Amino acid sequence: MPGLKCLFIYYPRFCFYIEKSTGQRAYSSNFMQAPDTQYAVTNDGISIAYQQFGKGQQSLIIIPGWVSNIEEIWNLHQFPSWILYLASFTKIIIYDRRGLGLSDKVIPNNMEDRANDIKAIMGSLGIQKASFLGYCEGVATALYFAANHSEKVERIIVSGGFAKLMQAEDYPIGQTQEESTQILEQLLADWGQPNGLDLMAPSIMHYSGMQYTWAKFLRASASPSTAKLDLAMTQKIDVRHCLEYITSPVLIMHRKDDRLISAAHSHYLQQRIRGAQLLLLQGIDHLPWVRTNAKELGNILAFLLDEQMVSVPDLSFEGFSKMYEIKAYLEENLSQNLTIAQLCREFGINEFKLKTEFKKLFKTTIRQYLKNYRLKTSLALLINTDLSLEEISQKVGYVYPNNYSVTFKSKYGCSPYQYRKTHSIQ
Repeated sequence: MPGLKCLFIYYPRFCFYIEKSTGQRAYSSNFMQAPDTQYAVTNDGISIAYQQFGKGQQSLIIIPGWVSNIEEIWNLHQFPSWILYLASFTKIIIYDRRGLGLSDKVIPNNMEDRANDIKAIMGSLGIQKASFLGYCEGVATALYFAANHSEKVERIIVSGGFAKLMQAEDYPIGQTQEESTQILEQLLADWGQPNGLDLMAPSIMHYSGMQYTWAKFLRASASPSTAKLDLAMTQKIDVRHCLEYITSPVLIMHRKDDRLISAAHSHYLQQRIRGAQLLLLQGIDHLPWVRTNAKELGNILAFLLDEQMVSVPDLSFEGFSKMYEIKAYLEENLSQNLTIAQLCREFGINEFKLKTEFKKLFKTTIRQYLKNYRLKTSLALLINTDLSLEEISQKVGYVYPNNYSVTFKSKYGCSPYQYRKTHSIQ
């Protein structure tokens, strides 16, 4: 709530704040410590702040919308779970474009300047080709980049965006000047308050702490004058001429009743980008991580990995993301003899739900998943390290090396010693 005074208490996996007025404890979104922020320098000398994290062979660059701050965004409700799910199968790069957040404070820029921001980051990280996920006005940047720098683009996901925002004679679906002025006034009034939350995330705007963290995010992202200039730039965006030149695979996502940007814009994109897929989603929220669900996340995964979309279990977003948290926790604690009871206490979940939802999502039991992951990890240790078999068995959670050897042979048909001898680099 505006003006809420609260005390933030941080723990490694989550945070909570205590409302001083009530003394009650409330949990914020799955908080985690933000990754280290780094800087890339563009060819015109502008420093662009970015973060890289996650795993996988593919890189996914997230192109932000209206305003951004890559450190403060980690405090927004549901963002950490959404982004960490994506990071479980791909390397994620998030950044603040020039003028915003932690990047150099310069006047809001044109499309080619925005493309240069991306090229600077890719150059700094040595990335030749990447996939992109743009949301809100970041969609136009993604489309422009794909049309003009196709050699650097694998795949594109666009969410809740547009090629042109404003209405024109040949673009009747755009916002009228009156509508745009009303939205602009709504977003800019009393800057520093939770402006526009009723447009960006109306379904969760009254969640405890949401208005406080959103207002703090806006203040950290842009000053009042910068926000106003950026909105004026947004009204001038028009990349319709680029659409016919996009050759990369494109997935278009839009909430059917998006309060900020009409889904008609995404229908227009789908009709004019060859081969583009359109996924219309239930909901009124504009921010892609708010109220997302297993179906949306499963479609993103399948699209990025170029796989056929398989049936996704009927799990809530909270249940879906919690299962991925538990999976990551198991992988990070291989050497420990974890029990179901310990996992239940650690994640605040009952045993039946833990076992049922984990198996539903990963098609195996927790015990079997852990066993397979331990053996898979040991393969890399056998080939790439000089650790003894006893040391390897302990690292992957086997107290007795003999148990490790028997389990390994049952899985791979040879002993760990024989595997190392056969596969080691001469």
